[in-house]
Amino acid sequence: MFEREVVHRFRAAGIQAERGYHQARSGAEAPDVVVPGLWVECGCGASVQPEKKLAQAVRDERVLFEKAHGMGGKVYPVAVTRRLGSRELVATMMGSHLFEMMSAVLHGGWTNLLFVAPVVSMQLDSFLVLIAKPWLDWRNKP
Repeated sequence: MFEREVVHRFRAAGIQAERGYHQARSGAEAPDVVVPGLWVECGCGASVQPEKKLAQAVRDERVLFEKAHGMGGKVYPVAVTRRLGSRELVATMMGSHLFEMMSAVLHGGWTNLLFVAPVVSMQLDSFLVLIAKPWLDWRNKP
């Protein structure tokens, strides 16, 4: 299953992750991959559209606001997708959310946000490298 591969990639980066098993009942009870602080929806197929999977993650996170925030605070919607026949996994999220996550690394650095693309896509491994430190800092905060 594609979700299992995504879980393994997150774990290899030191980020706690597990399959979301509750989505089968209503389609929106849990993300495809449960990562504290992220709402991860996955898609793999010939015509997978990362922006649509991201829209689903945004919609589901908003609908289940209380439950999502019970996972440990602010939750950032993310889509992880792969086109059929490709080995490349792509992470897609709102540019402003990515900037907000990265500001934890900047520690008072450049914060005057002039422009952030509405949607940012990158290889999953690059995304995990970017978020691993801020995610671990956030999880280990007293």
